Amino acid sequence: MKVRDVQRQRVYDWEASALEPLNLRQVALKDAQMFVNGVWLAHGWLYPPSVMRQRPCRRIVAKTNGDEVHLRDQTPAWVILHELAHVLTLKQESHGADFVGVYLKLLDDVLNLSVVMMTPTLRLHGIKYNLGARLCPISAPQP
Repeated sequence: MKVRDVQRQRVYDWEASALEPLNLRQVALKDAQMFVNGVWLAHGWLYPPSVMRQRPCRRIVAKTNGDEVHLRDQTPAWVILHELAHVLTLKQESHGADFVGVYLKLLDDVLNLSVVMMTPTLRLHGIKYNLGARLCPISAPQP
């Protein structure tokens, strides 16, 4: 039985109201692997996920399967960080409190969006978050 992702739509709505209007940096697909590597290495993690081109789809902007992040030709930096937060939480609870806590840390570390400034907007959307969430970077590739 699949567990329902109760915060999924709330997180998407929050992104649309709190992040999209900021018109933050767009990352071209050709630069996305360097962006992902930079995020990974700046945190001292090894083995960043690979960046792949997202097949054309109107609804899906990006997705991850754990060791790969699939992106469009142009993707907002916050969307890439959203996908990396999934990788770092091993998709536990999908959009649960741990995911949101890791996502907030990435937004703060990489895009300088203050956790202190973002948490009231999360509360307005009824989103639970755990700022003490444990990160689970992916392990070495298997031979």
